[in-house]
Amino acid sequence: MFYITPTPTSWIIWTIIWVIGVLLGLGLFILGSVLRENRKNNVAYGVFVLVALVALTLVGLSGSSYYHNYTNSSSYNMAKKNLKIEYDMNQQRTIIIKDYKGDVFYEYTGSFSYKMSGRKVDLTDNKTGNKISVYMGDNDTFIVTDAGIKGEKK
Repeated sequence: MFYITPTPTSWIIWTIIWVIGVLLGLGLFILGSVLRENRKNNVAYGVFVLVALVALTLVGLSGSSYYHNYTNSSSYNMAKKNLKIEYDMNQQRTIIIKDYKGDVFYEYTGSFSYKMSGRKVDLTDNKTGNKISVYMGDNDTFIVTDAGIKGEKK
């Protein structure tokens, strides 16, 4: 797969690729027009096909690079993970709440959703529908780890 890694100056590379492609396409189009007027044969058709291939190649290279860079970005991976968490009931999570000393005073593992409001954490188990409310102190730390889906390849 063709791709150009996004950098602050990668727009220059894309500009050069597109300018060369457009100039080549225009040159071939003009050449095809001249040949069509002079000969009236299939050479003009061949040049038109070549211009179309250059245009499709540019669009393909651009799309390939965009797809590769997007699907390997952290924002894409985060959005994908958020959708898995939102809609897959087999998503395994672990919640740990530690006090100000760092001692664990609450831990829960399973498939659940949670909602924080102030010092209160509401856990709802996805399998049973049971709701668990945990109230934290001032300096407590709330940690949620998404372990993954059962059977999912990492």
